[in-house]
Amino acid sequence: MVSVAGTEAISGLFRFEFELASPDHDLDYQSVLGKKGHLTIKGLDADRHVHGLVSRIEEVGRNEDLSRYRLTLVPSLWVLGLRQTSRIFQDMSVPEIVKKVLKDAGIPSSEVELSVHGDHPKWEYCVQYRESDLAFVSRLMEQEGIFYFFKHTASGAVLRIGDDPSDHPVAPDVTKLPFRVAGGMAASEETVTRYSLSEEVRPDAFALKDYNFKTPAVDLSGSAKDKPGLTTEVFDFPGEYDSASEGTALAKIRLQELRAMRRQGTGETNCARLTPGHTFEIGGHPRKDYNGKYLIVGAQHHGSQPQALGREGAGSASSYSSSFTCIPADVPYRPPRITPRPMAQGAQTAVVVGPSGEEIHTDEHGRIKVQFHWDREGKKDENSSCWIRVAQPWAGPKWGSMFIPRIGWEVVVEFMDGDPDQPLVTGSVYHADNPPPYSLPGEKTKSTIKSNSSKGGDGSNELRFEDAKGSEEIFIHAQKDLHIDVENDEGDTIGGNRTVTVAKDESVTIDGNRTEKVAKNETITVDGARAETVAKDETIQVDGARTMTVAKDESLKVGENRTLNISKEDKVSVGDSRSVAIGKDLSHQVGANAQYQVTKSQVLDVGQSFSLSAGKEIVFKVGGAELIMKSDGAIQLKGSKINLKADGAISIKGSKVESN
Repeated sequence: MVSVAGTEAISGLFRFEFELASPDHDLDYQSVLGKKGHLTIKGLDADRHVHGLVSRIEEVGRNEDLSRYRLTLVPSLWVLGLRQTSRIFQDMSVPEIVKKVLKDAGIPSSEVELSVHGDHPKWEYCVQYRESDLAFVSRLMEQEGIFYFFKHTASGAVLRIGDDPSDHPVAPDVTKLPFRVAGGMAASEETVTRYSLSEEVRPDAFALKDYNFKTPAVDLSGSAKDKPGLTTEVFDFPGEYDSASEGTALAKIRLQELRAMRRQGTGETNCARLTPGHTFEIGGHPRKDYNGKYLIVGAQHHGSQPQALGREGAGSASSYSSSFTCIPADVPYRPPRITPRPMAQGAQTAVVVGPSGEEIHTDEHGRIKVQFHWDREGKKDENSSCWIRVAQPWAGPKWGSMFIPRIGWEVVVEFMDGDPDQPLVTGSVYHADNPPPYSLPGEKTKSTIKSNSSKGGDGSNELRFEDAKGSEEIFIHAQKDLHIDVENDEGDTIGGNRTVTVAKDESVTIDGNRTEKVAKNETITVDGARAETVAKDETIQVDGARTMTVAKDESLKVGENRTLNISKEDKVSVGDSRSVAIGKDLSHQVGANAQYQVTKSQVLDVGQSFSLSAGKEIVFKVGGAELIMKSDGAIQLKGSKINLKADGAISIKGSKVESN
C-alpha cells in the first residue's frame, strides 16, 4: 500500500481511497470490483480495521517495475445506493421499515445491530418513490432522529443503528487520549496533537403544527424549548404526525438536531481508531474545560507508505494522521435532514381496488384504495394502498355531494405538497376498457350523470342533458323508485304537451286545496273501476254541455238533501224499468204544463189519503168514457154505459134532480 485517505461520519457512508503498488501490470479489475476488502492501519497501541466493498479501481501510474492502482473501499450499505425502486410500506415503524429494506438488499442480520429506545410510531402509509434504498432509509431515519455508524473489528464490520446517547460505545482500545503538542520527533504514544472548541448561536426553540382530518378541531401543535424567555424559534408545517403528543416529541428531536453541533470540537490525532459514533476522552489539555468525554461525529484519515514503491520511495518514512470533529458526549446527536424527500410532481392516475367480489370498497369517510401503476408489489386488492380521501365538489357536515369511485375505475391522484405519503383522489378518467356512457364524438352534445346498479350492473340511474340545437332535452331515468320531496311550493310550466304513463297504481295525497284548470278539452278513460270520495262539499261547473254515459249500473247515494236545478228542459229516458223509493214526502212543482205518458198500465197505490187538485178542471178519460170536474163545481160523467153498484145504499141529492 502506498497511501490511504478516508472520510467517515455518523449517518454517512465511509469512503477510503488507497493506492496499491503491484508488479501485475494487467490486473483483472473484475477480480477486485465488488469484492470484500479489509484495510488495516497499524497503530501504536492497537490496529484500526476497515471492512467494506471495493466500489472502484483505476490505474494511476506505472514504471518498469510496478503499476499503481487506486481502489475505493465503501461499506456494504453503499450498495443500497445502486438499488432504486418505488414501493409502499403500511402499518410499519421506521425501524421495521429499515430492517426490511436491509434484508431485501441482502445485508445479513448478523451485520446489523438495531438498538432504538425512543417511541417510533407505526406509519399508516410510507412510500419509497423513485429513490434509492439508501436515500429512502436515510431520510426516514433523519426524520425520526435515528443515527447509524459502523463498528469495525478484525473479523468484520457491523452497522449499528440507534437513537440514544447510550448507543455510542467507547472507541476501540481507547480510554483516554492525552493532549500533546506535536513535536519534530516520531510519536511514541497515541495522542491528540491539536484540539479546539467552537460555539455558535443556534435556534433554541422549535414549533410544529399539523392537521388530522379525523380530529379537525384538535390543535396538533407541538413545541420544544431549550431555555425559557424570548427565543429564536423555528416553525414548520406540516409536521408529519397525527397527534399532539407525537408533535411534541418530534419538535424535541428537531430542536436537538439544530443544536447538536452548537458546541463542537476539532482536532488532530495519530490514533486511527477515533471513528464516528464512538466516544473518547481527552485529558491533559492546558485549558481545563476542553478536557472531557466527546462523541466523534466525523473523521478524515491520511496515511502514506512511500517505501511500497520500491526504489522510487526508498528512504521515505511512513506517516499517518487523522482530523476529527466531535461534540460533548452528553449532547443527544440527531442527524441533519439532508436527504431530500422525493416529490410527486403533478397528477398521476391509479386503478381503484378492493376485495375480490366487491364492486364498491369504501370506509366511513368515503375513502378508497388504489393500485398505482408504478407499484410492482401490490396485489390489486384492498391491501394495495392506504385509505385515500376523495375530493368532492361539496363536502359539508352531513350535506354535500358523494360520488364514490368504484373498483376498476382509473382515478386521478394528486399529492399534498408533492408528498407521496399524502395522496388525494381528485377525479376519474375513462380508458379503453371503461369507455364513456355514450359513443363519441357522435353524441358529443350529451352531458350525463349515469350510475350503474350494484352488484351485477344491468341497470342505471341517470340525469342526462341533450344540447343539440332543436333537440334539447333533460332526461331522468330511475332504475327502480323515484322520490321527489318538496318542502314548500313546486311550480311546473310545460310549453307543449305532457304525457304521464303509470304502469301500476298512482296515489296522490293533497293536504290542502287543489285547483285544476283545463283550457280546452279533458278526456279521462278508466279501464277498470273508479272510486271518488269527497269529504266535504263538491261543486262541478260545466259551462257547456255535459254527457255522461254509464255502460252498466249507476248508483247515487246522498246522505242528506239533494237539489237539482235545470235552467231549461230535463229529459230522462229509461230503457227498462224505473223504481223510485222515497222514505218520506214527495213534492213536484211544475211552472207550466206537466205530461205523463204510460204505454201500458200505471198503478197508483196510496196507503192513506189521496188528494188531487186542479185550478180549472180535471178530466179522466178512458176510451169513450169521460169524467170531467170543473172549477165551478160542475161534474160531467159520460159513457156509452154507466153502471153504479154499491154493496149498500146509493144516495143522489141535488137542488134539482133530472132523469131522462
